[in-house]
Amino acid sequence: MLRKIPRSDAVLSFCGKNTHQIQWLERAIDFYGRHIVVEYCNPKPQELPGNVEWIVNSSDNMPEVDNNSCDLLFCGDAFEQLWLDQVEGFLTEAWRVLQPEGRLILEGPNRPVIAEQWWTLPQYMLELTVEEAKSLLTVAGFEVVLCKGLWLSRDHNGVPILPMPENEASAAERLIGGVDAPDSSLIWWIEAVRASRAPNVSQMRTLLSEISNTAWPERLSRFSSNVGIKTKDGAIVTKYGQSGFVLFGPYVALHAGRYRAEMDIDVLGSGVIAIADIATHLGVIDTQEIHFSKRVRFDFMLPETTLGFEFRVQATGSGSVCVNSKLSLVAI
Repeated sequence: MLRKIPRSDAVLSFCGKNTHQIQWLERAIDFYGRHIVVEYCNPKPQELPGNVEWIVNSSDNMPEVDNNSCDLLFCGDAFEQLWLDQVEGFLTEAWRVLQPEGRLILEGPNRPVIAEQWWTLPQYMLELTVEEAKSLLTVAGFEVVLCKGLWLSRDHNGVPILPMPENEASAAERLIGGVDAPDSSLIWWIEAVRASRAPNVSQMRTLLSEISNTAWPERLSRFSSNVGIKTKDGAIVTKYGQSGFVLFGPYVALHAGRYRAEMDIDVLGSGVIAIADIATHLGVIDTQEIHFSKRVRFDFMLPETTLGFEFRVQATGSGSVCVNSKLSLVAI
């Protein structure tokens, strides 16, 4: 799809992971002009093409880039990694640096498909539906001109298809089949042009709040289990004698700060029937032994940003355990 976009004179991208990624983009769009790369997390590569200008900053704050200085902004595999409070700044900055009718290209994980496939990555902060992405771009001062899908993940009846293909033929079929079925694809691809109207910040904030109110509870429900059975209402139940992790996840990203995590755990038996804990990539934060049914609560402090907060419940085998998989996680 990149090969079909109009030729550009000045490109801004967030392809700063390595030189290979920068060169891949330039080959894909047959581009040799001014290329501005904005990167905050990764170090500047030792060898950069001579046409590349490297800027160390975040995508929601690009004062080094002049107004109306680019005719293409490519944000692939980066938009979904923005924190919710960065999205407004990114879209406002994108509108500012693009020329009138300049093109913005975004791709992102399709939340309904991601949720049913359990294709969750800890660095995904913002998963949007196709319609949410379109609406957000519209209030940000853009006109959507193209919407396609990448990797077909539902059949024509809406039934989920297994994430990985059985063979190369199946992979090709899913790549081609997803193009005209963005709502049924793992990834959506949207191209939008900068309109003359300025971003409506108030509407953007309202829409982002509505999206968060829907997406956050669902994101907190993405748990895995290696013991027990799942009931129709989403609870996971173990029998006496079964031991192991009843529930673990959801591996969400959190800013540094103070939080409260709560979940209802029902048990039947004697002694230590289950063990609940919370953890991050740095290790276990706190642990509670479960002797009787209760709502387990952890109040905790994160000294730094984490990309993988986890709530775990482990059955000891000395009784039965029922966990409803509904996690409450709020800043306090």
